[in-house]
Amino acid sequence: MSKILVIDDDGVTRLLLKRNLQMQGYDVTLAKNGAEGLRLAEELRPDLIVCDWMMPLVDGVEVCRRIKAHPILATTFFILLTVRGQVDDRIQGLDSGADEFLSKPIETDELLARVRAGLRLRQLTQQLSQANQQLSALVEVQQQLLSAVDSAQEDANSSYIQLLAPLGQAAQASRAYMSELYQDQAGIEPLVLCEWFAKDRPGKPKPQPSQEAEGLIPPNPLPSRWVETFHKGGIVGGRVRDFPEAEREILEQAHLESVLMLPLTLKDELVGFIGFENCAIADLDSLLPILRAAAAAICLHRDRSAALLALRASEARYRAIIEDQTEFICRFAPDGTVTFVNDAYCRYFTMTREELMDGSVVPFRPDFDRDFVNQPVINREESAVLPNGEVRWHHWTERAVFSGDELVEFQAVGRDITERKQAEEETLKALAKEKELNQLKTHFVSMVSHEFRTPLTTILSSADLLEYYQEDFPDSKGDKKLQAIQRIQSVSVNMTQMIDDVLLIGHAESGNLQCNRNPLDLVQFCQQLVEDMQFIDNGLHGIELILSQSSLSACMDEKLLRHILTNLLSNALKYSPEGMPIQLELCDRQNLAVFHVKDRGIGIPSQDLPRLFEPFQRCRNVGKISGTGMGLAIVKKCVEIHGGEISVQSEVSNGERPGGTTLTVILPRFPMNNLTPSLNGQVLEICRGKRAED
Repeated sequence: MSKILVIDDDGVTRLLLKRNLQMQGYDVTLAKNGAEGLRLAEELRPDLIVCDWMMPLVDGVEVCRRIKAHPILATTFFILLTVRGQVDDRIQGLDSGADEFLSKPIETDELLARVRAGLRLRQLTQQLSQANQQLSALVEVQQQLLSAVDSAQEDANSSYIQLLAPLGQAAQASRAYMSELYQDQAGIEPLVLCEWFAKDRPGKPKPQPSQEAEGLIPPNPLPSRWVETFHKGGIVGGRVRDFPEAEREILEQAHLESVLMLPLTLKDELVGFIGFENCAIADLDSLLPILRAAAAAICLHRDRSAALLALRASEARYRAIIEDQTEFICRFAPDGTVTFVNDAYCRYFTMTREELMDGSVVPFRPDFDRDFVNQPVINREESAVLPNGEVRWHHWTERAVFSGDELVEFQAVGRDITERKQAEEETLKALAKEKELNQLKTHFVSMVSHEFRTPLTTILSSADLLEYYQEDFPDSKGDKKLQAIQRIQSVSVNMTQMIDDVLLIGHAESGNLQCNRNPLDLVQFCQQLVEDMQFIDNGLHGIELILSQSSLSACMDEKLLRHILTNLLSNALKYSPEGMPIQLELCDRQNLAVFHVKDRGIGIPSQDLPRLFEPFQRCRNVGKISGTGMGLAIVKKCVEIHGGEISVQSEVSNGERPGGTTLTVILPRFPMNNLTPSLNGQVLEICRGKRAED
């Protein structure tokens, strides 16, 4: 039944209007002035107001203006009664918000027609306003869910509280809440996640739940009928008086007049429901589609949030694994642009992600020239120069990543293998050294079997002769006995020297050969050495000593220097024809002692020069000239221990003209901390000068 408020200071008009309207079935209330009409309008909230214009104190225009300014009464249809028919009057009435005008005296049929039209218009306006409110609520719900799509679980519950407000307002409810369901021994129990309370309900006081009713809504556990209805996708709703008795008692204890509950289902599984208390059940047909759509949006959001949380957890685990790797990982776009580097990569190359991403410095580049289809994965080793200038070796596993047939990116995983490469290099050196030692062993065995056999045979045969013919040798034959003894002594000395040479090389190879420097006059040393060598030579060749000065002081190891010069002079004498003298020259060049040993012998073939100073190596043109191949190896070791250098220049004789060899040894006269390790440049310069002089 529509409610109509009549405001008029004329009692006859009021009664006439009341009778005519009541006869049409309307609920009519009368007010005799404007102030009383405003008070009754706020209390009754009528659907339509008929008000006289001309009234004392508060006239009809002022009443209309206040009614239209009221937030709740603004939609009330307002008919203004007037005897004023001027255009200006009607404009004033329209400006105040009047919806219709009736002129006095009032025609009953026109009045009723205007009232029916006004009530229809108000009903349409209310329906449209309600529909707009419901649609606005649904839009706001969806916006809230979209803004909370990447929230954590706690934040998501907070966002649900915000979306409950427009839903509760659209349902004209006193309270709205969202509950989650879980199975317990007592049955299905609800857990309220969030709730909203209306500040005020139109026409009814704000609900004040009693202390004893607290916690009853939703009931715990839920009635089985509700759970079955939810599982079927139905709703639980209606006026409380229409519920079964057991359920009605629970709801009445909470002072509820109506309830509405909609299920929340994720992947065909019931997970909870949304509830509304004291809602507009009369508008359920228009309200339910909006609430169902909102419930579906909430379910979709919860499903997406759960998936997003799982994805983020998976991504966090993946990122943690990537970032915790000691290997450096990088990715590139097909055009070579860096798209990702992990922390290990940045730490290793001491660069930030920003520096690496801008492409100005990229320590590693994929192999863009290979056949990616047939070789999607390759392994390669390469060296790189770090920002601090250090050269390091890396092993890279490079993979081309495809999406279908399209190349989408490259991924490379690298690790530092510098220590391994160094170990491999050391191993190769050790293997080479072992191979060299094996070769030395082979040469040594061959040399021993060859060089020791002849002197041992001489010793044995001479000893046998002495023993066998001891009584037959008269005193006059003492010279033959002496000759046999001298032969034994000579070959014994040679064998002793050979053993000493082997021991010397062994000490040098093991690093036990030391350089014990002592003051020494090189001129006197060379003069004495030449005298000793000439005695051994027995005048077959002759040794020429060339000195640039009468005295030259030095601090050297005399024993090692004797090994150097003795072996060089012995070789010069051995490989030179009889009657062809050799030379030993000593000079001083910038605090360096320079020795030249020159002969006019058979010379050294160029093919033998690279291995000339290796132990047991002999030149291919020595023929039957005896030797062990250890002399120059000993010279080389002694020179290196002194911190010097040795070089050789040689020309092989060809029968028509003699050859010759010059060996140049450069030794520091005094130990110097800043002495350059290599003297090759000075050796070459000195040798060139020597050749020019010759």
